[in-house]
Amino acid sequence: MLRRIWGASLWVKLTAAFAFVVVVGALGVVVLISLITSREFEIYVTRDSARWAQWLAPQLATYYASNGSWDGVDALVIGAGGMPMMMQHSSPSMNHMGMDREMMGQMPMMRGEDMWTGMGLRVIVADKNGIVRLDTSGELMGQSLPHSGYDQATPINVNGQTVGFVLVAPLGTSNTPETLFLHSVTRAVLLVALGMGLVSLVMAAFIARQITAPLSRLAKAAYEVARGNLSVRVPVQGEDDLARVSLAFNRMAVSLERQHQLRRQLMNDIAHELRTPLSVIQAQTEALIDGVFPPTPDNIEPIYQQTLLLRRLVNDLRELALAEAGELQMSWEPVDLAEIILRAVKGMQSSAENKGVDIEYELRDTPLWVQGDAQRLEQVLLNLLSNAVRYTPKGGTVKVRGWKQGGQVYCQVEDSGPGIRPEDIPHVFERFWRADRSRSRETGGTGLGLAIARKWVEAHRGRIWVESPPSRGAIFTFVLPEHTR
Repeated sequence: MLRRIWGASLWVKLTAAFAFVVVVGALGVVVLISLITSREFEIYVTRDSARWAQWLAPQLATYYASNGSWDGVDALVIGAGGMPMMMQHSSPSMNHMGMDREMMGQMPMMRGEDMWTGMGLRVIVADKNGIVRLDTSGELMGQSLPHSGYDQATPINVNGQTVGFVLVAPLGTSNTPETLFLHSVTRAVLLVALGMGLVSLVMAAFIARQITAPLSRLAKAAYEVARGNLSVRVPVQGEDDLARVSLAFNRMAVSLERQHQLRRQLMNDIAHELRTPLSVIQAQTEALIDGVFPPTPDNIEPIYQQTLLLRRLVNDLRELALAEAGELQMSWEPVDLAEIILRAVKGMQSSAENKGVDIEYELRDTPLWVQGDAQRLEQVLLNLLSNAVRYTPKGGTVKVRGWKQGGQVYCQVEDSGPGIRPEDIPHVFERFWRADRSRSRETGGTGLGLAIARKWVEAHRGRIWVESPPSRGAIFTFVLPEHTR
């Protein structure tokens, strides 16, 4: 049975667990209430019996003083065909219940032992030697009073001497009022516990369903994701932990779908980027083999240039893969970014002059100390400058600025090109993204420079972004933590 429950669904497990807790709790409450009720009622009965004994003792003492023995004491306590003689006087219980002599006279006549039995009590009268002279239950007549009875018995004193003992105790049978009362209480508590247990089980099953339903939806959605259906989402209800888990799952699914799309786009872009240089190499090689072109340096030069493009593409892909995997080898040391800016500008000067573009730089603060890899940071600047020169028309200007502010070192590259459309700005740092694919291929770009620049800036615990105000070109800015020497 336990194995079946353990191997069942989570809803069955939770319901079974709730049921177990409810049953154990209900049984514990019933047992505890029964024990407490029995104990308290026993104390009450014992006190009531003691009051009866104390009420009987003076009357029994008067009887003994008048008769000089215990002969005929049963007439006093039990009576003969009617109410005992002592009942002509009010008793403790009668007074407690508010009954006076007139009300007692209206009670139906019964023999004394019937009356004591009806109250669930037995009266025992023993002489001074402990020999029982009267027992309304008839069990101890003529026998010695048990040793435990002396502790509970009330002495009967005449002229300062003990002439006997009286003991009033519960009958101890199953049909006494006390026993019937305790059974009624236990039965009532058991019924209430059973009813509350059933209600609790229904509520437990409902709560368990509320808990497991979102988990079931999550399981089905996870199965669909495992099958490759990355568009599946789970509904988010409320703001509890399960809702947060569902929200996290949906975010994970969105990220997986985005990564899948990017991976597929990456493969398409790589295939597209490789197709052009390979087509040029194939066409040029076939022409040389067929004798269409003679094998001169001018005819081999296109093959060489396309080979260089392929090499740059492979190197860029490798660098980008290492950066994304967090395995990029970095040489950390204090670096003056102002010097790197000057070297990068000098390195791009020739290419800019060939296109008729001016490069200007402005260093508001020097030096600009950062902690990082000088070679990687220089490559970031070269990628940004190369992109700026590529999109700046002849006669335009590329401006490079460097400054520090608020514990940060800023570097900015601005061109005077056509700028970037607002809808294209979110995609600028994506792999192989180009606003103008044909122009980028002609200039020899791989489409990975800005993606690599972003990864390397992030590897230096910095950030990079682009702006394109109206009537101005693109403005690329990256910021790094300042290093205090």
